Amino acid sequence: MIILDQEVPLKENLLYAIERHKILWMLLILSAVFDFITTYHFMTQGSIDLEANLIIRYLAHTLGIVVGVGLGKIMQLGAAMAFCALNKEMSRGVLLIILALNCFAITVNTIY
Repeated sequence: MIILDQEVPLKENLLYAIERHKILWMLLILSAVFDFITTYHFMTQGSIDLEANLIIRYLAHTLGIVVGVGLGKIMQLGAAMAFCALNKEMSRGVLLIILALNCFAITVNTIY
């Protein structure tokens, strides 16, 4: 794919990121599962309106808590894949940032 007049090998970059950072991908998927569980618990005990993420809140109102939060987590993993496909050198940083955000969300959901 050509982006800003430069060839960007999306598939190769993504495969590189998956192969090179397997542990981070596994941790990201694990944290997404825990975030799903804690967000579900948080929403059923409290309210959907207390969710800070506007996209997750909208999806939960529109599609229901389970489907909305699940779709939001799938979209998050898709975004991680997209960013890693754009630049293989930044893939570790992208995965670490998303992992840190998931850990923060799990903590906030658990405390509430």
